[in-house]
Amino acid sequence: MKVVGDRIYLKLIFFGTALAGKTTALEWLFYHAIPDEMKLVKELRQVKTSFGQTLLFDFAPIEISQNIIARIFSATGQDYYKGTRTKVPADSDGIFIVVDSHKDQLENNRLILQELDKCRREMDGLSEADIVVMYSGITYGEVVVDSGLVKTLHSERDACSTRPGLSGGHP
Repeated sequence: MKVVGDRIYLKLIFFGTALAGKTTALEWLFYHAIPDEMKLVKELRQVKTSFGQTLLFDFAPIEISQNIIARIFSATGQDYYKGTRTKVPADSDGIFIVVDSHKDQLENNRLILQELDKCRREMDGLSEADIVVMYSGITYGEVVVDSGLVKTLHSERDACSTRPGLSGGHP
């Protein structure tokens, strides 16, 4: 959290593997769930590759109240851009880990969580950021069962629910 004058700025990140659905989740949130009067921009700010994947990050500033601004980012998932991906979480107040639920993505999920865990250990204050685990792709193909995925990913430091989209055991 950053305080500038009488305003509080929160930074929220969607973090996960390539093609896990980070940008899709942010786009849905921005275009379908956030009222227009809260949006500080008309369009989601995006930098994409020539084939449509996130190049650096996507960005949406949202005015939660007159004095609270949420800056929401989705980090690139491509390993080629790992250098920038590992910088995006700096100073985050909350992290949405977008997990690709397909069985064949389990190892990629493990690797991205190891990367995030390293960022959390090395970046000041990031270990205090709240974590929410989101599952994508649960309606397509062979998927890892929710509780099995959390157990396999072994995120012992973060008390995450075994239900999609919830953390901390909230109902």
